[in-house]
Amino acid sequence: MVDAATKEGTSPGVMRKVGNVLRQIPPTIVQPLISVPEAASNVISGLKSQLRPGTRKEDEDKWKEEIVD
Repeated sequence: MVDAATKEGTSPGVMRKVGNVLRQIPPTIVQPLISVPEAASNVISGLKSQLRPGTRKEDEDKWKEEIVD
């Protein structure tokens, strides 16, 4: 966010810097909201695989499509 605020642009002064900072706020907030559930899913999947080693193979087999002619 600091880099965005200090970039030189065509608009003068403070308004440009404030606009650059405000543009960076949504990705800064949304990225952790996406990363945390993904990391939690990976941890849970790893724990599940440690407790029952055959579950990964079972999950892969469950979602395979059977080709019917």
